[in-house]
Amino acid sequence: PPAAEADQAAPAEDAPSSSEGGRDCAICLTEPSSMLMRPCNHLIACGRCAQRLVRQPCPMCRRHVRSVERVFF
Repeated sequence: PPAAEADQAAPAEDAPSSSEGGRDCAICLTEPSSMLMRPCNHLIACGRCAQRLVRQPCPMCRRHVRSVERVFF
C-alpha cells in the first residue's frame, strides 16, 4: 500500500557532521571544520584546506578570504 511506503523514509545519514559534533570540512569532507574564514566568519574548512583558501573566494559567500583563524571547541 502507498501509505506504508511513506512511513519508510530514508534515514538522514548523509548529514555532514563530525565526531566532535561540528560540521565536516566543506572541501575535503573528511576532517572536522576548525578554521574560521576572515572577514566573513564562515567555519567551513579544516586546517589543511583553509590554508589553500587564503587570498581566494570563500566557498560559502564568495567573499575574498584575507586570513584564517583556528577555532577550538
